[in-house]
Amino acid sequence: MAARSLIPRLTDIIEAIERINDALGDMPLDAFETDWRNVLRHNYESIAAPVVWKLAQPDLPLLEKVCREELKAKEERERGD
Repeated sequence: MAARSLIPRLTDIIEAIERINDALGDMPLDAFETDWRNVLRHNYESIAAPVVWKLAQPDLPLLEKVCREELKAKEERERGD
């Protein structure tokens, strides 16, 4: 299988973060836990909702920022800027 370039990988991550942010909005943790369990109830009982929440709330914005910066830098390098 051929290796994918960095740009599509970063783009995939950014798009996934945008979908997560759109789905979460300003949802509080208790609503997230209820909704999350309804969606992921099959074989996912061992995943702790507070851990997923911790990742979704404070860490995704930083991950998105870094991915966007890397994507921009990679595109500029490829254009020769």
